[in-house]
Amino acid sequence: MRRGGIGPCSLALVLIGVASAAAAATATQDARPKTLPDLVAAFDHTFRQILTSEEYVTYQTTPAEEIAETSPELYQKVSQNIHRWSDDWIKSVTPQLATVPDRRLVEAEAATKRIESILARYFEARGWPYRPMRVVYLPQRLFHVPSRIARDPLSPFGFMDIKGMFIPFYPEVFFTTVQPSTPLGLVIVHESLHFNSRDRRFGHRLSEGITDVGARHIASEHGEVDERELRAFESYPTERDLVETILRGIVERTGRSREDAVDALLGTYITGSHVTMHEIFGAEAWQRIVELSRNHETWHQFERGVQEALGE
Repeated sequence: MRRGGIGPCSLALVLIGVASAAAAATATQDARPKTLPDLVAAFDHTFRQILTSEEYVTYQTTPAEEIAETSPELYQKVSQNIHRWSDDWIKSVTPQLATVPDRRLVEAEAATKRIESILARYFEARGWPYRPMRVVYLPQRLFHVPSRIARDPLSPFGFMDIKGMFIPFYPEVFFTTVQPSTPLGLVIVHESLHFNSRDRRFGHRLSEGITDVGARHIASEHGEVDERELRAFESYPTERDLVETILRGIVERTGRSREDAVDALLGTYITGSHVTMHEIFGAEAWQRIVELSRNHETWHQFERGVQEALGE
């Protein structure tokens, strides 16, 4: 999942935003953060000390992707520090991987390499640019959210069972666990699609729906997940339902197969070009859907708006 909130997913995969100053100050009382949420909370505390007041406000309130475009020097300053602190933390906790069964780690690392190869071929066949994503495996306890952070109303975590997360300003690394109940193939495909997306127009929940539908399609097509696992892993059901409405609209208007419709919609999300959707639905109708995805008051309002825009 990406910046902008936490969706209704049975496996909490979260893009973590900046934790509050109160939680951060508490988190940094120890010499080294004990968990990944502790580490993220500590960033805020440190940046309050080394950034100017204007830079700090921008860092706290603006998405990393937007800072990269509008304030590249600030992005570089923040990113370099977060990379260094995160890499140091990873080295410090690597010995704890000894508690994870070797077989499970070997299987996870093999799955990562296999999926990277699958996605590289999948993207190349469609002319989409592909960037491999680094996956860092950690013991589940390192994702534990300390109660002091979970109770903070400004914390992005809450009381949740985190199985994986990104760190802002370090988007090329995805941290995840190797829990046996986790459909790792599906998770890695899902997060790799997020990492490779160039779209900045879709709202958060529509982005998640498109990504999850695309990930399920690719992972099942290449044998990385079976139907039983897909049914058991009930991520983003309402978002996927809405995406299916859009896919039906593509099929009805073009005569394409559902597989081709998934490719067309996923291609829009990956490349950031909405030309194909304009050709299928008309520029005005498609723009209406995009605007609704970013500016709706309720999910029901969004669903109704999409149906109206598609003429249903």
